[in-house]
Amino acid sequence: MNKLILIFYFGELGIFYSLTIGGIVLEIPLAIAEYCISCILVLRYQDDLKKKIARQKEKLTIKKERIKEKVNKFRHRKPV
Repeated sequence: MNKLILIFYFGELGIFYSLTIGGIVLEIPLAIAEYCISCILVLRYQDDLKKKIARQKEKLTIKKERIKEKVNKFRHRKPV
């Protein structure tokens, strides 16, 4: 049994080399494509997140301005 395993790994190196070269030929272009796709998706996500944060900041500034206006109106009221 052990002899059969040794023959498979060391006796037939042509199979091992062909599988290795085939894997390299297929995997390197796929890895590059996957990297590019994931970069594009991450950048889109970050842009969407930045836009969402900007909208939230804008809403908060509007609320702060409204609160300041109400406080100023209350301060400038004449006492009864």
